[in-house]
Amino acid sequence: MTRFEHYSSGQLYGVRYWFDQEGDDIPEHAHPAPLSHNIVVLAGEIRLLIGGEQRVGRAGDILDFDWAKRHRIVACGPAAILNLFLCGMPDGYDRLPQQELKGTLR
Repeated sequence: MTRFEHYSSGQLYGVRYWFDQEGDDIPEHAHPAPLSHNIVVLAGEIRLLIGGEQRVGRAGDILDFDWAKRHRIVACGPAAILNLFLCGMPDGYDRLPQQELKGTLR
């Protein structure tokens, strides 16, 4: 299961994800510029699959990549990441309903 919770501290904004086991993931997606992010690996190990390539991130790594290309994030076991938005809080995120700020991916 992949769980998430929005994160905010000062000007920083992101979404934390926790992966319970190997194979848990964030499905393939891409972003427009206002939603661009880096991946900060907080614990464990993940694979970033992008454009036919694979990059591995381990606890302490920051993965900078072309967020406009379709990408998928897959856990190699229990892991945690922070998708840190490069442009701060995206427009409208301050108005998201509480139930969209924390939950599980289906």
